[in-house]
Amino acid sequence: MNFFNPSFHTLKHLYLHQAYIGGNAFNELRYRHAGTGLGIFWNICQPILELTVYTVIFSWLFPRTIKGMPFILYLSSGLFVWRSFASCILRGSIVYREKAPLIGQTTFPPEIHIAEICISSVLVSFIYYALLIPLVLLFGAQLSPTLFILPVVLILFQAMAFTFNLMIAPLCVLIPDIREIIQTLMPLWFWTLPIIYPETILPPHWQKILYLNPPYVFIKSVQDIVLYQSSPTAHTWLAMMGWLSVLLLTGALVHAKLQNDVRESL
Repeated sequence: MNFFNPSFHTLKHLYLHQAYIGGNAFNELRYRHAGTGLGIFWNICQPILELTVYTVIFSWLFPRTIKGMPFILYLSSGLFVWRSFASCILRGSIVYREKAPLIGQTTFPPEIHIAEICISSVLVSFIYYALLIPLVLLFGAQLSPTLFILPVVLILFQAMAFTFNLMIAPLCVLIPDIREIIQTLMPLWFWTLPIIYPETILPPHWQKILYLNPPYVFIKSVQDIVLYQSSPTAHTWLAMMGWLSVLLLTGALVHAKLQNDVRESL
């Protein structure tokens, strides 16, 4: 198997089924909290509650401002994008189990179900940052045209979640314990990223290797755009696209190797 073929086939499948993916992504977002009193508004209530708890607790430990910004702004700029990313991975990891009857009865490529989850997470992240704009204005920060770059970074970040799920989703079918491992590792992964704390409190040698942590470059780009009206540098764009390329090639290859076993297991 040519190393690049699986990734080309994955992208082709996404393109051919884009209308199906988009429609199901909207439905997934709409009915995610079906049966609850607040329904879709839970997508807003949960991050606001989490932001409030973190702000109350950690404002006692950190200065009122971090890197020149109020703590709540610094926290929210990274927390919201991480929530979308983590939710995408956790939900995407079990999507093959949830869609087992559909995967078994249709000829659709199974990775389109992962894409539905990721598109839904993109929409949620857009909602989060629409809520953040009034908060930015309230605390005296400025808005600038660089905000138009923000949707691009958010989409790329969820695309990286898609590449991770290409590996994780089939493994969760074949090895159910993977799901529990992922749930355990996600909170630990959160604390390896400068979301609640600034990277400047880390030792210099740790700061140098932050770029080896894939989400870091995306979260840093969001923070720079929202807080400092600063566009990502060429080096940052290169790092983001580099991670996406490597993970897409790896994820598509793993997915292609395991998809027949997955269909048989389902």
